[in-house]
Amino acid sequence: MLSIKSVRQKHQASDDLLWLLDEFRRMVNVCIAIGIEENISSLKTLSSASYARLSRDILGY
Repeated sequence: MLSIKSVRQKHQASDDLLWLLDEFRRMVNVCIAIGIEENISSLKTLSSASYARLSRDILGY
């Protein structure tokens, strides 16, 4: 039998943290979309291909 111990923690994330996590999620989704569209399997190639779009669309505002 496998037993797992868990601890409940009450934590309310700040609005700034929630905003940051949402931005990160959007950036990851953009990178995934670029990887699928361009059939990229290398992290270095994905980084090069996605940098311009990320800096223009998400980071550049």
